[in-house]
Amino acid sequence: MISYLQFLLKSTNQHGVHSPFVFNYLTKGLYAQKKTYRTENDPSERLILSTIAYLGFKKIDVRDEALQQKIQSHFPQISINNDQPPFDLIITRNPETISMHKEQMHNDSFLILQNPSRQLRKKSQDNASGFTLILDFYHTIVLSVRHEQRPQTFYLRY
Repeated sequence: MISYLQFLLKSTNQHGVHSPFVFNYLTKGLYAQKKTYRTENDPSERLILSTIAYLGFKKIDVRDEALQQKIQSHFPQISINNDQPPFDLIITRNPETISMHKEQMHNDSFLILQNPSRQLRKKSQDNASGFTLILDFYHTIVLSVRHEQRPQTFYLRY
């Protein structure tokens, strides 16, 4: 509870973002799609589904079978775990695999770390070297290697 309150104090919404890509991702992608996926109780899963819808990802690597089924039901045209890297989106719960997954990404790929605990949040930040964009939503961490993005970390409310 205290860690979440600390997060709220340092986090911002779209008004505190100075990156056009992140601003559009928040306003046109996440906030605009929030009602579309409101039946999903897990904010991390809502974020994932909104991200796929907004960015139009086609090649996804996710090992959680329940999440695979949800993604497939909303986006039947998407290839899940069927293709060779690079992937558009990689979803994991294990921060230990972040550096390995980085090798499976292209410039516009996202790596999403779902539901990190406080200890895993610290470990994920330690393993995130080489990523230029880190979006911390408390319940989810999004990493990207966008070359046109100057290295930045955003703490965002969603």
